[in-house]
Amino acid sequence: MILMSIDQSLSCSGVMVWEKGDVKQALLIKTPTSLSVIERIRDISVELEQMITEYKITHIVIESLPYGLNSTSVRPLAGLYYCIQNLCIDLHIQFAEANVTAVKKFATGSGRAKKPEMIAAAQLAAPKLFKNIMDSGVKKTTGLADLADSYFIGAYFGNKFSEKD
Repeated sequence: MILMSIDQSLSCSGVMVWEKGDVKQALLIKTPTSLSVIERIRDISVELEQMITEYKITHIVIESLPYGLNSTSVRPLAGLYYCIQNLCIDLHIQFAEANVTAVKKFATGSGRAKKPEMIAAAQLAAPKLFKNIMDSGVKKTTGLADLADSYFIGAYFGNKFSEKD
């Protein structure tokens, strides 16, 4: 099983590629705000499809949508969410979602953890990985929180998939 965990976002998506319970690659997908929402969704989908092919992904887990929020940001995010789900269908990849609150509680002990707490938890859980990420130039303000979330989405949900799938 080769798992891809995704913290999806229109501006900066965090992506982790896992094999046998270990992170093999940490990636960011960034899109410029000058593009329309649909152009950004298209570009993210194209980049994800390339990654899926390159890393021979068999399973994908993404964060569930916060349907309880009455927010205009949830609508475009839902568009991306369903594009990722359709990509999985088209490419015959197992798809699952991880509840945001459950992932945060798994990572920090609190289902209401904020970005700094998720980053701190990731640095404690995988110090070598997150040192390498920081050394690569990823900033706390642009990408690190997305990678921390992606890490815990994968860590939380990775054991939910069985090797026989």
